[in-house]
Amino acid sequence: MDEMQFIEQAGQDPEIRSFLSEIADSLGEEKPEGGATSGGMTPKFALGGLEFLIPIVSFALYRWIKDYFDDRRNRDETEIARQRLALVNDLVAKGVPLEQAQTVVTALFDQILKRGADDPVLALAAKMIGKAN
Repeated sequence: MDEMQFIEQAGQDPEIRSFLSEIADSLGEEKPEGGATSGGMTPKFALGGLEFLIPIVSFALYRWIKDYFDDRRNRDETEIARQRLALVNDLVAKGVPLEQAQTVVTALFDQILKRGADDPVLALAAKMIGKAN
């Protein structure tokens, strides 16, 4: 989903819209500042209504979420690469030829990534190993 689609859909979703409005409303609250107007308060935004901020807040949310998940995915990919290398090295240390070890590890990780961490087969295998230890 691109940013424009997100901004449009986020503005239409009641829960996200409420969250975005809460943020926009907080930007309209008055706060004390040095050159304050009467009453010692200066509004952060002097324009009438804060609806114009919803798309800006939506875009900021989109960028943060995208960056967060991109960073998380990069860390996950780095960890997976480290695990694959360690497993290949373990298999080679047990006498498996390097090329065969790489092929097996690639096939294994491809299936694991397709299934996901909460897959019942993987959970059963982990449970079996846990009982054996």
